[in-house]
Parts: sequence; structure tokens; C-alpha cells
Amino acid sequence: MSLENNISVIIPAAGNSSRFGGSIPKQFLNLGDETVIEKSVNLFLRSLKIREVIVAINANDNHIKSQSFYNDSRVEVFVPMANCFRVMKKPRLIKSFS
Repeated sequence: MSLENNISVIIPAAGNSSRFGGSIPKQFLNLGDETVIEKSVNLFLRSLKIREVIVAINANDNHIKSQSFYNDSRVEVFVPMANCFRVMKKPRLIKSFS
């Protein structure tokens, strides 16, 4: 079986950086010419093996829409719910939260 365009990636980015400090969560801080989360997501988007990248964000997130990958059709953004563990075992259900 070919792995081309057959892999889903889940990136947890829902932290609020309470231990890290600062007014902006660390995943949205610049690291060179991209934010930390952009570097992670864009790395996977460059691979032909990746079908979709799922990014889990905090319900209070107000930075995600400004990220370079936000409008890419292969990126799904969702807010984890209380039953996140059960949802993550059934990837097709994740899309209903995006």
C-alpha cells in the first residue's frame, strides 16, 4: 500500500502557555520568518504523503486565523471537547467540529 496522500497529522496547539508566560501563546510566537505553529504545519503540508493536518486549538484562541496555513484546504482546525479522547479515536468525527 502506498503512503502517498494517505496520512493524517494531528497537532495539539491548545495550550495557553501559562508556564511559559507572556501575552501570546508560544505556538504563535515568531521563530524566524514564521510562527512556531506555522513551521510545524507547513512542514507537513510540503509532504506528498500527508492528506490532512488537524490542528487542535484552545476555545479562546484568536490567533489561528492569521496563520499562513489557515485557508489551506488540507488543514482542519477544531476545538477539543470534553470527550476529546473518544473523538480522536474516530478521525472522521473530528471534521464535524471544524
